[in-house]
Parts: sequence; structure tokens; C-alpha cells
Amino acid sequence: MKLTLLAIGKNETSLKSFDLANIGDAELVLVANTKHEPLSTIANRYLLQSRDVFGLCHANAWFGPGSLEIFTKLAMEGKVCGVVGRAINGIYHWCHANPGTVSTLDGCSIFLPVSCKLRFDDVIFNGFHCHVPDMCLQAQKIGMEVIVPSANASHLDSDHTPSECEVWGRDFRRYRELLVNKWAGVRFEIT
Repeated sequence: MKLTLLAIGKNETSLKSFDLANIGDAELVLVANTKHEPLSTIANRYLLQSRDVFGLCHANAWFGPGSLEIFTKLAMEGKVCGVVGRAINGIYHWCHANPGTVSTLDGCSIFLPVSCKLRFDDVIFNGFHCHVPDMCLQAQKIGMEVIVPSANASHLDSDHTPSECEVWGRDFRRYRELLVNKWAGVRFEIT
């Protein structure tokens, strides 16, 4: 397989929950983000060193048998894909339930060909949010399709405390506004 898969967790405990059962021969990189480094910065660091396909996921993403091969194949065909996304009509698409073309992918996962030469915007998206939707919009701007394929994969429940969820929500709204400003005039939906 020509995949480099970067799984990021907030700490060592979250990384230990990442299911390694179906990783196959992907080059796996596990990062415990204990220094709270921007996810876009971490992603760019490994994207530059990747094989043909770069995959980025949260430690609570789950990949069943054959799913990484599907994501890799589609990325090798020049598509951007992931586990879940939202279509321009507002409908959510999950790879295990209702796959389809999406406006943007959820930040829980993204797979793309390294050859597209796109990079995560680590200047504007210098935190934990909206770097993946921004990458999807960059890809669409150069004619790449963004899809959620049919695959046996999912995004599992979060292990955030209520106070972490409150901070998460505030932070997400701030980065969503930055995304809207960056892509002013472009119609899109995010998860």
C-alpha cells in the first residue's frame, strides 16, 4: 500500500484506543499532541514526508477490513475522501451508511494524493478546527472531487469532558468564521 496514515490523539491514552487491526502495510504515524500543536502544522510536517497517499485521522477514527485500501485507491485516482462529510444540500454522508459527493469532509479523516501538492493552511487554521474543510475547498478549486466512499469505517464517540466540549464549541465557531471569511463568495457546508 502506498499510504502514510497519521493518527493524532490528544494524549497517549487516546492513542492507545486507536484500533490497529486493519492498518495492513500502511506507514502508520501516531502522534500524541500533548503540546497542543496546530493539527494543520502536524499534518503538513508528515504530508511532506509521505508516500503516494496521505491520510490524516483522529485517534477515535476506526477503519474496518478493506477500508484503507478503498480510501487509498480513490486518492490515487485524484480524489479527496474521508469517513464523513456534508453535501452542499446539508445532508451528512457517512461511508458506512450513505456515501456520496460532499462539499467538505469532517476533520476526523481525510485522504489525498501527495501529488496534488496541496498543503494545510497552518497560518489561518492554527488550532484544532477547519483545516480539513479548508483543504477540501482548496482541492475543489483545482478540480478535485471530494467524496465519502462506501467503506467499513467510522468516527467513534469523543472522550471530551463537558468543559472541554464548551471550549471546543467556542473554538470551532471562531475557526468556522475564519473559514467563511477565507472562502467568501463560495457556497459550502461543513460538519
